[in-house]
Amino acid sequence: MVMRSVNANLLEINQAKSRINQAKKDGKEPDKKDTDLVKTEKQNAFAISQYTDVMTIEKFAKHITSHGSVYSRADISAILYMAVDCMREMLLEGKKIRLGDLGDFSLLLSSKGAETADKF
Repeated sequence: MVMRSVNANLLEINQAKSRINQAKKDGKEPDKKDTDLVKTEKQNAFAISQYTDVMTIEKFAKHITSHGSVYSRADISAILYMAVDCMREMLLEGKKIRLGDLGDFSLLLSSKGAETADKF
């Protein structure tokens, strides 16, 4: 679980926190307006995933063979590496890959906004 601020004016609150910290470093009293604004900060609890180990393709292939597979670890590794290569290829072509209960895979992009398309 992680606590995150959810205020619509979070930017202003963070700027006020910076001014308060700077005032304290300078040995000055922080502005009351800033301290009052920081007191309005609201935080909510959010779930976050955690993992206990990292499974490489090789480890995962070995695990699959331990479930009574008729295929060797080398065969399964080769298939997994091929699947990764093919997934990368299809994703770069703009495709969404649906792998049943494992989930959907697609590219996600983010960027900062620009005033105009030319400035982008």
